[in-house]
Amino acid sequence: MRVVQFQIASIHRDGHRLFVAGRNCGDVVAVGDVVGGVGGEVRVDAILTYRRYLNVLDSGLTGELELSGDGVAAIEPGADLVGRLQTESPQLAILGHGEFHVQPV
Repeated sequence: MRVVQFQIASIHRDGHRLFVAGRNCGDVVAVGDVVGGVGGEVRVDAILTYRRYLNVLDSGLTGELELSGDGVAAIEPGADLVGRLQTESPQLAILGHGEFHVQPV
């Protein structure tokens, strides 16, 4: 079981898309994970760190997550994304290159 805790430092809204920047304080966060936010569940659609899109973000690293789901409207800086997931951590894969949407704090 993985225990996910991602602390949100800043956000950027782009239409229906929400990008959050922060630190992973729990177990590995993976693309496709569904975790709880302040307003309900959200899904991790993309992970960007060091200008690389990855499928996982290891514990202790900072990065940007693209989120979707019913809970995105209520997410603000200072919130946490939390969840207990029964799935194993996937193997690390680089999915491409990109630029950050969220401005550093």
